[in-house]
Amino acid sequence: MDNKEIKSIVLDFDGTICKLFKNYNLKNKVIEMHNVMKTFGIDFPITLDIFDIFAVISQQQTNIKHRDDIIEFAHKFITSIESEAVDNIEIVSGFLDVIPKLISAGYKIGICSNNSYECIKKFLDRYLPNIKIPIIGRIPRKPELMKPNSWPLKEILQVMKCCDSETIFIGDTKNDFDCCVKTNCSFIGMAINDLKFNKLSKFLSTENIIFDYYDLIKILEK
Repeated sequence: MDNKEIKSIVLDFDGTICKLFKNYNLKNKVIEMHNVMKTFGIDFPITLDIFDIFAVISQQQTNIKHRDDIIEFAHKFITSIESEAVDNIEIVSGFLDVIPKLISAGYKIGICSNNSYECIKKFLDRYLPNIKIPIIGRIPRKPELMKPNSWPLKEILQVMKCCDSETIFIGDTKNDFDCCVKTNCSFIGMAINDLKFNKLSKFLSTENIIFDYYDLIKILEK
């Protein structure tokens, strides 16, 4: 597809717009989650990513009511962590400069993420207070709707009133890519470091990987 036909851009949040936990002691919070989950009868290994908690709860708790209550608790726990982390966030190069320019140029911009709506809104209110960007974040009690499920991407496209064939989705993980291929959106990988580049290059051509938002401008001009 000719990138000059692109009319809308959807962004993932952590790892794509920012490094949410770069300056945050997440390890201690994982240990805290491990200890709290014990009280619910859930064994959450501290070696896992904190976002793995939803899958662990779903696997270990078969009572639907209890499972959903514990999932909601985990959602709120992680939301509080995410919101705290925004205070010391590291923003990907070019985001604050390029995104307002793209909006002024007529592009529609949206965000769909497995992070919470509250966290993303706090970030936007702080760093882009004069710009309205629609958000689809993690849905309480519905972890099955998180990426790689395509629901968040399809939902934000509906909110934005955009056509998927005229949209680029920018993410930094295989989950983002797998979510995207279930639609007609094009995918661009955001490599914020060498490790991310190596992971993305396993399933993406290097011409579809960018390192900052100035690289995005170059792609849109092709």
